[in-house]
Amino acid sequence: GYIDDHTILGQELLKLKFHTLGSEFSVDFTDHPLHIHKIENLRTYDPGTGAEGAGAIQYRIHFCAPELMNNDRIRVSQAYEDTYSEIVKDILKNHLRTAKDVWIEETKDIHNVVIPNMHPFDAIRWIARQCRSKSASNIPNYNFYETTKGYRFKTMHAQAVRHSERRQM
Repeated sequence: GYIDDHTILGQELLKLKFHTLGSEFSVDFTDHPLHIHKIENLRTYDPGTGAEGAGAIQYRIHFCAPELMNNDRIRVSQAYEDTYSEIVKDILKNHLRTAKDVWIEETKDIHNVVIPNMHPFDAIRWIARQCRSKSASNIPNYNFYETTKGYRFKTMHAQAVRHSERRQM
């Protein structure tokens, strides 16, 4: 198989692009490749009958965004005096050094915060539980997540409003 002819160590980059039949939108990770971190040899089988045996080898390839790999290696130990939204932006851009798009809903008030030797994503999740929206009437419930377009840090309210606007179009 491919793995026998090519050495895959589990540190390669995976450029991935596909779309679902009937959908005009594609999932595209060609500009921001994913990292392969594990390969499992699941089984050998006959592609004609599906019976166990030689002929074809089925593999499971484990991969993730490079920021997830970096997150496990990096810790943030820093004091901040800023809005929570600016702190999140600093962690993503200056600690994780992401080149992906970052969309952050602004938070209210300046805060004095000490991030005590936390992994970046853990620090952002902690901040998400503390902050309130600047524009949406003091609404809590921030979410932090990644899409194929980049990272998002916004309230459930902002997500619901955007979803509602899309449905009306």
